[in-house]
Amino acid sequence: MIFLGILGILQMIAIPGLLLWHALRFKGGIVLRLAGTFGWSLLANFLAVFLLTAIGLYQRTVVLALIGVEIIALAWVYRSFWTASLGEVVKRIWNWARKNILSWFSAEDSTSFSKILMVTFTVAAAVLALAELDWAVRVFRANLGTVFNSWDAVLSWNRWAVQWSQNRFPVGTGNYPQLLPANWSLTYVLTGADRVELFAKAIIPLFTFLILLGLFDLGLDTRQAGYWIGVVLAQLMIKKFVGEYISEGYADLPVACLGFLSVYVLLKAREPASQEQRHRVILLSAGLVAAAALTKQVGLYFLVVAPLLAYLLLYPQQGGMTWWQKARPILFTYGAAALVVATWYGFRQTLIFLGIEHSEVLAITGFTGNLYRGAGVLARFVAAMQALEKYFWLLPFLLLVLLFLDRRARWISLIVVFPYILFWGGFASYDTRNLTLALPFLALAVGLAIEKLVRLVLLVLDRLKIPKAQMWVWGLVMLASAVGLIWVWPDSRLQAQQEAQQRQLFNPVLNEKLYALLEKEPAEVQVLTNYPLAYLPGLEQRQANFWFSNFAEFQALVRQKNIEFILMPPYASDQIEQFVEEKVKSGDYKLLFEDDHFVPYRMFRITRNSP
Repeated sequence: MIFLGILGILQMIAIPGLLLWHALRFKGGIVLRLAGTFGWSLLANFLAVFLLTAIGLYQRTVVLALIGVEIIALAWVYRSFWTASLGEVVKRIWNWARKNILSWFSAEDSTSFSKILMVTFTVAAAVLALAELDWAVRVFRANLGTVFNSWDAVLSWNRWAVQWSQNRFPVGTGNYPQLLPANWSLTYVLTGADRVELFAKAIIPLFTFLILLGLFDLGLDTRQAGYWIGVVLAQLMIKKFVGEYISEGYADLPVACLGFLSVYVLLKAREPASQEQRHRVILLSAGLVAAAALTKQVGLYFLVVAPLLAYLLLYPQQGGMTWWQKARPILFTYGAAALVVATWYGFRQTLIFLGIEHSEVLAITGFTGNLYRGAGVLARFVAAMQALEKYFWLLPFLLLVLLFLDRRARWISLIVVFPYILFWGGFASYDTRNLTLALPFLALAVGLAIEKLVRLVLLVLDRLKIPKAQMWVWGLVMLASAVGLIWVWPDSRLQAQQEAQQRQLFNPVLNEKLYALLEKEPAEVQVLTNYPLAYLPGLEQRQANFWFSNFAEFQALVRQKNIEFILMPPYASDQIEQFVEEKVKSGDYKLLFEDDHFVPYRMFRITRNSP
């Protein structure tokens, strides 16, 4: 089963995409190939699952045969890779690193004061961006082996995947597209076990990772540290607004990722030299747009914005070409993607028209139902801006610096960021996770704006001859800055900020449940656990430490009157597990909640203090 599950993961994210990459003769670096392979694999799998289900042949034997053919074809078209020596592979990796990383700073004039400060700023941005990539990798690793456990993930998206795996179209989907469930179903068909969810769920954090990796790669490619600032901002906003869904089966991050990658492809092209190269870039982007539109309804947005950005980014002041010569390949290619997408949505609309399915669009946008509790569009928009909290200020900031941005960031702001946020605020703001689609683009634009301001400040410093000021002047400036910092950031604020972060240690979701429960209990009440409560502010005295291995010690501890709760890990001894289960059945213990974020824990209340 493990082999077939891993095969299912590779089929979802790599095998068909690698074949299509070679067949369509796409070109590009490692990250671009990862992005294209990932998105095109998901799209190809959805179309294949849809077709096989339509003809009643979505079965393990057929799927295995198709994957077998793909692997044989893959081995053939990439046969040169297998014949290369290890030394050649290492040399290629080194050459890539030297080109993209080691030589990044070579163009900087190290003798200029402003250039030295700019290099310092760039290094700091790069280090922070790499830390965020490491965070995404850790989220992926922590997610491995887990199952779907959020409401919509279990009752909708994964339920639809199970129905696909049964060789039938899912029911109750409304207008929700099925690229994710169809891909997950591959693992269920291959393993023959639709209760084994870990293989399907394994790919979910990759969408967040690819957003951050794409932004990081743009920084390497363009020599603009603003993209690395964008990595940091994207991670902060994703964690803030979609944090609990990063490793769950919701479609918000996947559609944002695929939509972002469709624009990332255009940004990577950087005015390709030939018309043939442009056509390939447009084709690659169009496939990712189709994948986004088939992931969630909001992905349809990219059928409008991606062609506009392709026209503006790939043909900047192109001489000797009419507007039609520029627009024709864009319209035809994205039009073909729209036709693929329309096939699915047309099929769903037909079922809705016949009364077999029901549309959710009017209820979600507030035209029917009571999702917004009668609030009008303007009231919803105001509430949405308030829900952004401190991140709201990124919007007026971006608006103020719009004229100073380069044309890429300006067009992305005007075509993607501001229109979508207006739409979200008025018609989809019942949940901040619906804002996810705009977050990578907002982070990108603001990051480039921050870099632009830093460069302007350094230019002013150079022109004012600030670097030639004597050191005693700098000493006074630093002293004044320190006094100002104490005034702006007093001890009380610093302590409160640190305590708020410390409450998020280890497992923030579990911590929230513990705080909600224990803050109502008397100060002397303790929890028998090995979970480090003693490191959480306000819960330092709540932990009675125990590692759940010695049954006799466990019996002695639960007799103590001050221990009224047991927070038990999954690796308790068999004797303790059996004892607790019997106590739950007899009513002496009560299971309060379970949490399987990172290390799973179960919380019990001791309703009677006798073993």
